[in-house]
Amino acid sequence: MSSLTFRLPMKLQELTVVGCIRRTGSSLDRVDLLSESNKKRCKAQLQALKSSLKTKKSEDSGVSKQAAVLIPMCFVDCQPSIVFTLRSNNLRNHAGQISFPGGMVSEGDTDSVATALRESEEELGLDLGNVDVWGPMLPLPYRTGDVQITPILANLGKIDVENFELNYDEVDCVFTRDILSLCSAKNFAQTTYSPPPAGGYTTPIFLGGNYKIWGLTAIILHQTLNLIAPGLYTNRLVHPRTIGKATQLHN
Repeated sequence: MSSLTFRLPMKLQELTVVGCIRRTGSSLDRVDLLSESNKKRCKAQLQALKSSLKTKKSEDSGVSKQAAVLIPMCFVDCQPSIVFTLRSNNLRNHAGQISFPGGMVSEGDTDSVATALRESEEELGLDLGNVDVWGPMLPLPYRTGDVQITPILANLGKIDVENFELNYDEVDCVFTRDILSLCSAKNFAQTTYSPPPAGGYTTPIFLGGNYKIWGLTAIILHQTLNLIAPGLYTNRLVHPRTIGKATQLHN
């Protein structure tokens, strides 16, 4: 199963994020970012948000397919980071785009976590024994409206990307971005789309590395940073849109 990099959805779904992680001086306490205490806070925040939403059943919203992606947090040279993949140019869909490892739910997958882990093992040769799964985030719709994607937050611990065993049929390369640079305002941009008569929506773009991160990958990253580092990540979308009854305190 190939990984998925998704283009812009028709609407955005924003996370409600409350709380702040401890900071030392002007920089984030790196120990806190991927710590058990922050894991506990994030899981509690996600559970509270899910409980507050009255979501429709998939069959009522037109969703007929499910997919999942892994958000692989890690330490690289003592820097809290996130892993991304560059999709193979040989793929029929979304070739050469930046993505998180993941794909469509297959028969035998027990849940979205199982899908994200299986796909990550297939694409990266990920050692699943070293993955600390924090849990699923809120699902987002694919632009076609018939696919729902669930991001799975996980901590890989200390890694060296050279140790990944890539499936080059699906992935050209793997790279990491440190979370502090992703949180920087100078590496943040946004694009607003205004199709009549709905009024439009805004999507984030992350700069500063060798690859520009955009589309649904950037939207998921925006939500992730709001969740794991609300005291550090302060970039906001100027024209957000929500899905259903989702409440947003941070855009």
